[in-house]
Amino acid sequence: MESFRQTSNTGNYEVYTGFWTDWTNGPIFGATVTLNKRDGSLLIAFIALFVSLVGTCFWRICCFALHQFYSTHVAQDALYHQRQAIFRNAANGSSGLWRLLNIWWEWRKTSVDRPSQRLLPAAGFAICCIFAFATAGTFSSKISTAANGVLVRSSGCGILDSDNNQNLEDAVLYYYPWSAQIISSWSIYAQDCYLNVSDLGSCNAFIQPQLPSKIDRNASCPFQDGICENEYGNIEFETYLDSHSDLGLNAPADERVMFRRVSSCAPIKTDGHRSRFYSPETAMNYSRYFYGPTGYVNYTYEYPEVSWSSAPSMPGSVSNGGGRYTVQVQEAFIANGSYDELSAFEPIPALRQQDADVHLILMSANSIVYTEEVTDPWYSATTSYTNITSADKATGKLKVYRADNPVSVLACTVKEQYCNPNLAAGEQCSPFGGTYESPSLAADLWSNDKQRTAFGWLSAIVYAFSVTVEVVPGILREGGLLAGYKSQNGVSGALPNNQWQLEAEGWHAATLVALQGSMTQVAKGTSDENLRSFLRAPNNTAERNLCDSQKIPTASHSNFSVFGLALTLALGSAIVLLSYVLEPLTACFQHRRHSRRATYARLEWVTDETLQLQRQAYEQAGMGEWAGCAGNVPVTKGGERLAGLDVEDLECPRLMRRREEVVERFGGGEKEGGGGGGRGSVVDYGVGVVGSEAQSEETLAEISVERGRVG
Repeated sequence: MESFRQTSNTGNYEVYTGFWTDWTNGPIFGATVTLNKRDGSLLIAFIALFVSLVGTCFWRICCFALHQFYSTHVAQDALYHQRQAIFRNAANGSSGLWRLLNIWWEWRKTSVDRPSQRLLPAAGFAICCIFAFATAGTFSSKISTAANGVLVRSSGCGILDSDNNQNLEDAVLYYYPWSAQIISSWSIYAQDCYLNVSDLGSCNAFIQPQLPSKIDRNASCPFQDGICENEYGNIEFETYLDSHSDLGLNAPADERVMFRRVSSCAPIKTDGHRSRFYSPETAMNYSRYFYGPTGYVNYTYEYPEVSWSSAPSMPGSVSNGGGRYTVQVQEAFIANGSYDELSAFEPIPALRQQDADVHLILMSANSIVYTEEVTDPWYSATTSYTNITSADKATGKLKVYRADNPVSVLACTVKEQYCNPNLAAGEQCSPFGGTYESPSLAADLWSNDKQRTAFGWLSAIVYAFSVTVEVVPGILREGGLLAGYKSQNGVSGALPNNQWQLEAEGWHAATLVALQGSMTQVAKGTSDENLRSFLRAPNNTAERNLCDSQKIPTASHSNFSVFGLALTLALGSAIVLLSYVLEPLTACFQHRRHSRRATYARLEWVTDETLQLQRQAYEQAGMGEWAGCAGNVPVTKGGERLAGLDVEDLECPRLMRRREEVVERFGGGEKEGGGGGGRGSVVDYGVGVVGSEAQSEETLAEISVERGRVG
């Protein structure tokens, strides 16, 4: 059978997508939007891209502030102007860092004043910006909170309860097999995720991987008159669960329910409670156990004894198979101090409880033999039986031991209570009661309709499934015993002296999984038409809302914090907007102040921009008539051509100046208005010089042609 961990994934559930409130974090921080995986991935990618844009804009704001701070009209060295140019033109922190480090490296050993003190702090700030927004980009994915769970939505939501259909045929054919199957899957999940945990991260069927529980392995006997095998060394389980955080029923704090269950188990004595008789009809000996009458008989349980003198395949060989464990459960449910009609037996005074159900788990090892003595009080096998001389193809000699008693009895008590965490201390919890009476004992704890509905819904689920510690062995029989996995062909390996406690812990773990699983099962409902008659659908809008409030973990959907999204987008948008309006607003403010320093700082910011620096270079070379010199984009008159580079000195390329320089350098130019070979006044500009004589002549020829066009 597939484990519940494998079958219980969001692929089996309808998941709500849209806005909702995760009450774990309150109405503000808990505002959540759920998206499918594809849309969630797109949103995460957008957030990362947006954070990157915000980082770039934040860098530009800081560069503007630094540029304005350092700006001065007093003559400065080249390092000052290079740093200002970097502040003005570095597109982002990484490019700014690279350029700052480059100029620091070139200036570090020159005579310029304090290059490290003037450049490295700015470089350090750039590093901080880079890492800050890289981290922000990484943690932007934390806005996605899929681990907190998504809401289940199902039109078939409801509680599968055997009380809804009293038809015996339907119960036997449909409900009981379904119940056995789901309890078996819960038991397997408990083994994987509570007892033998190798990877808790894979235990993701429920909102909590494990429910909290206190275990006392040295508890006192929960019964009277010395009926326990041991006064101490018994076991007690206590579980106190929050309907919201533990069971996943999403609700605000004032609509939550606390549920406590205390289960105690102890091996009890059979001496004084057992009688033997012989049945002529079957020619077998029987043992009867007297812990309270059942129905019309005065004994609790009757079981045939193994005749060890004629035990099959014993002595000598176990190749033909041996015994198997037999498990039987007898339950007694308390109600108003007495045991109701649902009880299978009425406990004797030594077992009777005033506020708890009493359950007996009766186990027979039958003809199973053990390879070592077993001192466990429930599995006790210290009686030497015989020697095994063969098993299948194996031969040899092995001493074995048989069970000391035909039947061993484990008695458990189960009591439950509900609590309202919104009441004052000392008034929060109802009295303890049995599984079926505890809801009625807690009815007065709730003061408004929403609270009563939430309590009624949770208690109805617990009541309908009512998987308590005895249910697992009662339904799974031998399959509910860990010891059964240590035996083959009627021969069992060694068992520890606390094997019964290990069994009880496994059953208890299965009850915890059952509490988790019953909540998600109700939210999912059923699509099996044969089980529809057992389904109790929500009776009103409040119960329908509770049906739609069950959370489960998911890997197929993503949750996003609305607060986190809003904060990220709001702050980021403010930074982006500020980066675009800061310059014009500052310019307007500086213009109104009529301050020489402010005016200079504004103009220096403008003229340090790449296009303005280019414009200044051409102007200093005597080229172009420019407009927009105090704006973002300077322009020349239409059709005006600008010179390229003079690369005659490859170590120091520069812009070519007016054509007079070309003619002066290479000769052959015309005088203004003439056609001779002398030097004259020139209006347009030359082109780059590459150094060779032929190229120079070609260049001058082109200039002459151009001159002729202009002249």
